[in-house]
Amino acid sequence: KENEKCNSSVYTCIPYKNFESHLNYLKENNYLTLTMEELELFMDKKIQVPKKTVVITLDDGARNYNAAELAEKYETYMTYFIITGTYDTTKLVHNDYIDYQSHTDSLHKNYRCSGGNQGGLLLCEKESVILKDLALSQEKLGGKEKVFAFAYPFYDFNERAIKLLKKEGFRLGF
Repeated sequence: KENEKCNSSVYTCIPYKNFESHLNYLKENNYLTLTMEELELFMDKKIQVPKKTVVITLDDGARNYNAAELAEKYETYMTYFIITGTYDTTKLVHNDYIDYQSHTDSLHKNYRCSGGNQGGLLLCEKESVILKDLALSQEKLGGKEKVFAFAYPFYDFNERAIKLLKKEGFRLGF
């Protein structure tokens, strides 16, 4: 909420007032925000978008109510990439402007594998473990039909991780 402090030594965050000023700027300057579905259509060259177009993504999910409140206030679409094993997905705030996509269920752990940015688990965990985790994350957020975008933890991915995401029905990866 507005009066909460942003403790960047504990987690990465943007203070509420700063985030609100960014959204206000986008609205006042006639920027269009896209949903994940619209982004996919644009990337597949099925739709065109104005030059002033952005996609807003947020990671992890600790304070989703802040973004949901501001998304509604500024009529701005946002996608939250949720670590479903860390947060109670039944308590996520829903409105017309917030969408939830996967950031794994319980594979958001770094320095476990060699390579990559921070050695995320998607680089070396067993295939069966990854597929089970991805499916569980999709299930908790509404199913494969609804959950098709994925944010790689710590930006770590390789060809194998991409293949496994596609196998589970993911169409977009960040």
